[in-house]
Amino acid sequence: MLDIKRFTEKNYWDTMYSNKRTILSNSKVSQLLSLIGLQDYEYFELIKNNLKKQFSSILEIGCAPGGYLIKAKKRFDLKPFGVEYTKSGVDLTKLNLKKKNIVDYEIFFNDVFDKEFISNNLNRFNVVFSNGFVEHFDNLKDLIDLHKKLTSKGGLLVISIPNLRYLNSFLVSDKTKSIHNLEIMDLDFIRNNLPDGLEIKYLNYCGGLFNVGLFHYKNKFLEIIRSGCFLVQRLIFDPLFILLLKFGISFNWKYSSPAIVLICSKK
Repeated sequence: MLDIKRFTEKNYWDTMYSNKRTILSNSKVSQLLSLIGLQDYEYFELIKNNLKKQFSSILEIGCAPGGYLIKAKKRFDLKPFGVEYTKSGVDLTKLNLKKKNIVDYEIFFNDVFDKEFISNNLNRFNVVFSNGFVEHFDNLKDLIDLHKKLTSKGGLLVISIPNLRYLNSFLVSDKTKSIHNLEIMDLDFIRNNLPDGLEIKYLNYCGGLFNVGLFHYKNKFLEIIRSGCFLVQRLIFDPLFILLLKFGISFNWKYSSPAIVLICSKK
């Protein structure tokens, strides 16, 4: 097992993935909101721009609840693989894939840091990606190297992390900050912690100027306000920014963009 400090406990994720709200909806409203979300749209466009025709497989590390694997399958027709270390996360991912009529997939019930899992899957997958995963640990270089080990030669390594620094920091609770490694949410820090054998294809902020969906509040009044703002963002601002993105115009900056994306090619 790799020697990496975790900022969360296993029961934290078990509780989260046991929640029925993590089951993806098949409603037309939910599908529409998903289609016009700027952050995911830009993220998958960045992946698309770096894919090769011969790619056939994609692995997501920390794949629950399965939403990104579903989008990857439907957009790129790559066979989905996922790895999860909680039983609830595995069951939830399989349930969501089934709901979206995806039958050709493989979900590993493993800790991705397990040396046997790594040795059994060395250089196997054309695309290895993670979303909101690496910031829950302390050793970024080893985490990126883990992605690299599972990626085939010439394949893509894709890592997306939330940006909880700068202006976003004021909207995040101390409890949320405590389970995230804020230090790695910096372009220079990421660049300085890349293992050898990788070529950077993209390293920058992503998702537009802001994303109200990045935050959630226990206070019901604040959460109602946030939800309303999120709906306005998704229905009005996101489609506008997607349109501008099609013309090569993006609005990403470090002070409030919701995510940082790293895409590398394995030499």
